[in-house]
Amino acid sequence: MIRIEQYAFFRCESLVYIKLSINLEYIGQGSFYECNLFSVFIPPTCREIDGAAFYLNKNLSILSVFEHVELGRDMIQNTKLAKSSPFEVSASGETFNLHRACLSFQPL
Repeated sequence: MIRIEQYAFFRCESLVYIKLSINLEYIGQGSFYECNLFSVFIPPTCREIDGAAFYLNKNLSILSVFEHVELGRDMIQNTKLAKSSPFEVSASGETFNLHRACLSFQPL
């Protein structure tokens, strides 16, 4: 699998774990919107994660993303990671801080 299209797992509330393909290149808008993921590890082949991809995953506390990945707006809004991160990751759309939150933040 190289693409996950928009809203592919929209509101799959029982989805708590997912192992992504090492060949994955793209994650579409709202793909995992309002699921129950705790942690996600994006493979190095991924080039783009569209807006709101992990929006409302309230328990999401670990998101490992490589620096070259293009990140969409509101990708992790309303997640534990966004609320607990020492970096500003809100509606400003500043992807530098979003990358810092995803790469540097270690939950307690």
